[in-house]
Parts: sequence; structure tokens; C-alpha cells
Amino acid sequence: MYIEQLNEQHTIAMRIDTCLATLTQDIAEPVQAFYAELAANGVTPKDPLVFVYRDLDGDIHRPFSLEVAQPIDEDTRAHYRGKHALGTLKPMSCVQRVHQGTLADMGERTYATMFADLAKAGIATGRECREVYTVFNGIDAADNATHVQIEVSPNAG
Repeated sequence: MYIEQLNEQHTIAMRIDTCLATLTQDIAEPVQAFYAELAANGVTPKDPLVFVYRDLDGDIHRPFSLEVAQPIDEDTRAHYRGKHALGTLKPMSCVQRVHQGTLADMGERTYATMFADLAKAGIATGRECREVYTVFNGIDAADNATHVQIEVSPNAG
């Protein structure tokens, strides 16, 4: 498995309290409002939207705080005055795969195989997973492309 090093990224971010069982229902309206607020403040996205999951244990009913992060450039960071927090995605060592298709089968088709491959290779995972929505045409769209990034030890591989 190829271990990638992701660089730090400045973001504008929000948090949504949810659990995996109700994630789809819980995020739709807040994410739309997030995009509207960014547009109203003249924010031009630098890169695709990123969802950041931390400390998940596989229990689909355990609550957690999802970070929804929009990468931005330095100029936007210096001038943004909207209601959402400025943040930073830390540098991260990860393995990455592109999930093609609907979001409903991402767990089974992509995450499950990635975690199995990591376990088989003896690579320990970290506490963070990210989803980068490179192409998003709706939850059920077959042409979605999502980069799934699973944190691993910087010394892995």
C-alpha cells in the first residue's frame, strides 16, 4: 500500500453532531446553509469539500461531531468575516482510494476493503478518516468520485 503525506490545509469549517445511522439526514440542510453562507461572503473554494471523521469505532449509533471543512487560500483566510470558524486540517500520513458511485455503498465497497487491506498489511490506523468530494452529483449518483483517506502512522509502510 502506498502511504501518502497530506499537507496542512487552511479551511473554513463547521461541525455537525450526528451518528453514522442518521448521517445522511443530519447533514443535508446544514451543508446547504454552509455553502450559502460561504457564497454570501464571497468565498471561492480552493479545493473540494472535505468531511473529517474522528475516533469512530464502527458503532453506527454512537454520536460524534463531523467536521465539514472547505479548503481556502491565504487571501480568503485573511479576509473572511463570516459566521463559521477558520480552521486547519493537519498534515496527515494516509492511504487513499477513490470511491466511485453512490455514497450508500461507500462503507461496504471502499472503507471495508481498505481497513481489511491495512490489517492484512499490518498497518495501524490513526484516529482520523477524511472524505474529499471531488465529484458530487447527489447522494445516489453513480458518477460521484470521493477520495477516502485513512490516517496511518507516519512510519507505516
